[in-house]
Amino acid sequence: MIKPLSMVLSVALLVTGAVIAYPADGALAVDVTLAAQGGPGGLGVSGSAVTGLYPGNKGQLTVVVKNPYRFPVSITAVSGHLVATSRPGCKATYANLTIGRYAGTPALPARIAAGKQARLGYLPVWMPAKSVADACQGATFTLRLHATARKAG
Repeated sequence: MIKPLSMVLSVALLVTGAVIAYPADGALAVDVTLAAQGGPGGLGVSGSAVTGLYPGNKGQLTVVVKNPYRFPVSITAVSGHLVATSRPGCKATYANLTIGRYAGTPALPARIAAGKQARLGYLPVWMPAKSVADACQGATFTLRLHATARKAG
C-alpha cells in the first residue's frame, strides 16, 4: 500500500502591470508578467506571463510544476489569491484583480513524473470591468499560488 504524501505549497508570484495603450472605450491596457519563486520542500511552481490585461479583459496564468523527487507526484489542487500591491491606493482585493478556479488540461489530479517538469492548466486572472481603482494603473500585484500534491501510486 502506498502512503499518500501531502504537500501544500505557498508560492509568491509577482504580477506587474505596465501601461501600454488606451483603447477607444477608455479602458486601461496593461501587460502582466510573473516572477516565479521556488516552493517549499523542493517542489517548484511557476506561472506564465499574462499579457493584454485591462479592466474587463481576462488572461490565463498557466501553471508549471517541477518535481525534483525520485518518485512521481500527483497534483490534486491549484489555486491562487491576491496578497499585496505596490501602490498605496490600490488595495489587494478582488475588486482590483481576480483569480479564478483552476481550468484547462490536464484536469486534476495531474501526474508529474519523477525529476520532470509539467505545464498544467491555468488560473484565469482578470481586472473587473467596473471596480478597478484608478490607483492600480501600473501597479504590481503579488499573488500567492497554492498547490496540493501527493505521492503518485
